[in-house]
Amino acid sequence: MAGETPRVASAPPSREQQAASAQFVNLVRNLAATAAANLGEMPNPFTGQVEVDLDGARQVIDLLQALQVKTRGNLTTDESRLLESLLYDLKVAVVNHQKQKPSKTS
Repeated sequence: MAGETPRVASAPPSREQQAASAQFVNLVRNLAATAAANLGEMPNPFTGQVEVDLDGARQVIDLLQALQVKTRGNLTTDESRLLESLLYDLKVAVVNHQKQKPSKTS
C-alpha cells in the first residue's frame, strides 16, 4: 500500500548477544534479589534471620535505576520490561514498608 514503510527483517541475535543478554538478566535478577532480601522477603543467608534494611534496599534500587538509564535504547523489549517490572515491584515494597508502623502496646 502507498505510504507504508516496508518492514526489514532483523537478523537473529548472535551467540555473543544472547550470552550478553543472559548475563544482563542474571545481573538484574541478582540485584533485585539483594533488594528483596534487604526488604525482608527472604532470610539473610548468613544469619538465617529475616532482616529489613530499607537504606540497603534503596541503594540497590538506585543501582538498578542507573542501569536502566545507562542502557536505555540498548535493551531488548524483554530486558527492558524485566527491569521496569522489577523496579516497580521493589519501589512498591519500599513504600509498603514505610507505611508499616510498629504496633504500640499501652
